Amino acid sequence: MRRLKSQLARLWATISFTITGLLLNANEVFAADSATDPFAKTQTDATNLTTKIQNWSVIIIVLVVVATAVGYALGGKQVKKWVRSYWWGILIAVVVIFGAGQFIAWYMQYLNLK
Repeated sequence: MRRLKSQLARLWATISFTITGLLLNANEVFAADSATDPFAKTQTDATNLTTKIQNWSVIIIVLVVVATAVGYALGGKQVKKWVRSYWWGILIAVVVIFGAGQFIAWYMQYLNLK
């Protein structure tokens, strides 16, 4: 009976050491395959979002400037008078839209997300 118990104890020790070794080896393999920086995806998403915001702000500025220029060129006296009276507001709107995109880009770079 003692012999059977000692053989079972050796068998159990061999199996447990083998399983432990396999688990440690698997952990090293999985750790090597995982990304070194856990925030890499977040940084990539932030960079993509910043680029999209800048692109859309440029598109909106171009559309506003073109629409204002076409309206001024093709419009009558009332349209030209309206554009001349509100040109400060139009300029401020263009600067705010463009400046918001640039501010977001600067802030992301300031936070080292870019």
